[in-house]
Amino acid sequence: MPHGYGPCRQGQYYIMLQEVIKDLKLENVAVLTMNEEASFDDLGKDFFRRGWIALMISDVLTDIYNALLAIAEDKISALKIFDIEWKKIEAKIELGVEKEIFNQLKSSADELAKIKLKTKLKDAKTISLIGEIYVRKEEFSLGGIIEELAERGFVVRTAPISEYIYYSNYLLKKRKIDQNFSLLDRTKIIIKDKFQNFLERKIKRALSKSNLVPEEMINIDETIAYSRKLISEELIGEGILTTGLALREILDHSCGVISIGPFNCMPCRLADSILNNEMTLDGKHKHSPFGENGYNPELKNLPFLYVETDGSPFPQIIQSRLEIFMMQAEETDNKMKRRH
Repeated sequence: MPHGYGPCRQGQYYIMLQEVIKDLKLENVAVLTMNEEASFDDLGKDFFRRGWIALMISDVLTDIYNALLAIAEDKISALKIFDIEWKKIEAKIELGVEKEIFNQLKSSADELAKIKLKTKLKDAKTISLIGEIYVRKEEFSLGGIIEELAERGFVVRTAPISEYIYYSNYLLKKRKIDQNFSLLDRTKIIIKDKFQNFLERKIKRALSKSNLVPEEMINIDETIAYSRKLISEELIGEGILTTGLALREILDHSCGVISIGPFNCMPCRLADSILNNEMTLDGKHKHSPFGENGYNPELKNLPFLYVETDGSPFPQIIQSRLEIFMMQAEETDNKMKRRH
């Protein structure tokens, strides 16, 4: 169970898990913790490498699944094929032989590419789902939002969990969380970061052949560049990532952004308070490191929805806001396409 510090409950998760084990009187069960201040490298290089490959594959397959939900001609048949290929990939990951894993990724991508689509991925309406790293990938917390968006033809592009591990690398390289970090330590983390990048590219290149996911790399520097004027880099946590990613994704990759967080999550609420003001065309221009990019001037307020979840069914007010959000996103997508 990963743990961390700062204005977040992540530091309490492993403690609560220990209490659950104690209360249930489970025998021979221990909690192994990985620390964000060590970039989750506590259990050794081999463990991290295998975990990184599995995590990256999972991140990409999530987006492939979401694409099939929205744009497959025969959704039921498409998801059956996806499930078969996922089990094959899972079996190779369990064996741990990298050559076999990558061969399977290529084979699965070829099979997935045979699925007939209503529209090409690049022409589909896309929503970016960002926010707290646990709940944005957890079906129970999402409460059917992805399926509801897919029913309306929106492909959901979920911010990857691996993004946060790159962010931990970034903090170490910039000496934001360990002032005693030596030159040797910094050199090691730079090499590690480059190697993670190499594996990410290799995985995405293989799975992009499915035509269901782009071969696009995670870029922490660019994400933070979008939010640097809004949140200090000294305030460690997801707030700066959520804010930067929302401004980075909108109009360039998606026609709307949903941020989801646990109930009362401080970094998520901080990002929400900022984005409610900044998610406009002017805000996009003002905070973009690339300056104005020729977006349709008809666009003013950009679709943004913040959702808090505690695992309970979403109340009617959230359902209403989601409905309004989808209408705004549809309109934004039409304006984006008219401009191009």
